[in-house]
Formats: sequence, structure tokens, C-alpha cells
Amino acid sequence: MTGLFIAAMILLSIVIALYLILRFEIKRIIRDLDEIIDHDTHKRLRTISLDHDISSLCSRFNYLLDENQKSVLDADRSFSAFKRAITNIAHDLRTPLTSAIGYVQMLNTKKLSTKQRNEYREIVETRLRNLSLQLNELFEYTQIVEDRKVFNMEKINLTNFVEETALSYYHDFKQKGFEVKIDLPSKPLYAIVDKLALGRILRNLIQNTLNHGSKNFIVGWDEDTQSLLFKNDAPDIDPKVIPHLFERFFSVANRSGKSGSGLGLAIVRELTRRLGGKVSAIGINGQLVISLSLKMAKGGKELGSKSN
Repeated sequence: MTGLFIAAMILLSIVIALYLILRFEIKRIIRDLDEIIDHDTHKRLRTISLDHDISSLCSRFNYLLDENQKSVLDADRSFSAFKRAITNIAHDLRTPLTSAIGYVQMLNTKKLSTKQRNEYREIVETRLRNLSLQLNELFEYTQIVEDRKVFNMEKINLTNFVEETALSYYHDFKQKGFEVKIDLPSKPLYAIVDKLALGRILRNLIQNTLNHGSKNFIVGWDEDTQSLLFKNDAPDIDPKVIPHLFERFFSVANRSGKSGSGLGLAIVRELTRRLGGKVSAIGINGQLVISLSLKMAKGGKELGSKSN
């Protein structure tokens, strides 16, 4: 009987000890958590407890702390990007406007010849036209991001659509000395898209090539990823800028030293997202390769096409 009592006391002592250790560990975790919250440190919770539930609790808390830290960093980056965007917008709008005002003031003088007046008028028109384009791009981007743009999804012959869009830039490519090659499968490709949105995507990609590429422009097809590939020679492009090409207001100076609004490829990304597709860019052997994947459809008649 005495032995049984001693065993019970030992067992009770162990239970009490484990309880006190557990209580101490919980208090320590709470204290560490309060310190992390109050001082916004990068410290993470640790435990010496062998209790599985305590370890799991610490792991979950650490996961939440990591996610919170990521959110804070993302918010900081977004705010910094917002401030840069405001600065860029102000600069992009002020520069052509200030220039146009300067030429208008010169037009008010009586010392100008007819030839000079015509030249200055043309410069003012060009500056204001570019300003209008930038404002339109900004307005369009805002509409897309805020989901205010309505899309009419339909099945189209993607092969024909891409070829026709590229062909419409024939004179632009020729003027800048580009060799253009459309290398799509002989069997027509079909996709479910909004025609206006896809047209805007293709035009922006082509315009980006005309502004920043050189020599060769190839439109191909990757059967494995079911993606359109837009390739152009870009030997001078810095590999570090490629991951940022689709960010809003990110711009790279072209060969003449001029940079755009930084919204062309951002519009491409947002429109592609709204169409349920993906777009990305990589640099390979001196080429910039942009991959565009869309919602593909099986072959056959386009939606809305009339049967004979």
C-alpha cells in the first residue's frame, strides 16, 4: 500500500511539474509575442517544450508573423511605387506642356518667319498630341485595374488575328529596318478573348518592339506551353530590368534616348489577366522573348460566324 502511495505521489509530482513547465513556456511565448508586437521586431517564437501542440502553435504564430512582415514590406513597396508614379506622372505631363507653352509664347512674337511659325505650330501639336496619348493611356490603365472595362468574350481565329495585326504595321517595320517573320502553325489556332482587348495587347507589344527592339521581330508559337512568343533583338537590354517591364510607370529609354509613359506593357499585363491569360518576359541570347498565353479553344467556326 505504501509503495502504491509513493508511486501515486511521484506520478502526481511529474504531472504538476509538466503543468508548471507548460505554464511557464506559455507565459514565455506570450511575453515574446508581446515584445514582437510592441517593438515590431523580426524576432520569431521559439519553444523548448516537447509538447506537440505548443510547437504547432508556435509554428502557426511564426507563419502569421512572416505573412504580416511580407504585407508590411509589400505596403512599403506599393507606397514607394505610388510616390514614384505621382512624380513620374507630374514630370511626364509637365515636360511636354511646358515645352508647348514655350513655343506658343514664341508664336506670339512678330519676328518669326512663316516657315518658323509653321515649324513651331507643328512642334506644339506634336507635344500636345503626345500629352493626350499619355493621358488616354493613364485613363485606360485605371479603367482596367478598377475592373470598369466590360469584355465581350468570343471565340476567334487567333492565327488570322495575329497575322492581320502584325501586317497593319508593315510600313512601320519597314521604315525602321525590321525583318518580320510570322512563324505560327499551319493549322489555325483558336482562342476565347475580347477582340478589342487582344488587339490592344498585340499593338502594345508591337509598339514596344518598334520603340526598343532592333533588326528582327518574330511571332512564334510554343506548343508545350500553348503560348504566343514575341521575339525581338535587344542586345543592349539590361537583364536586371526584364522582371520589371510589366510594372506600371516603369520605362526604359529607347535608342534615341526617349522613354515612354511606362504604361504600355502594364496595360498588356492587366488586359491579359482580365482575359484569363498570362504574360511574361525573359532574355535569351540577346533577344527579348515575351510569352503570351490565352484561353485556347478547339478548332472550328468562330462564335458568331454564319454558316453557308
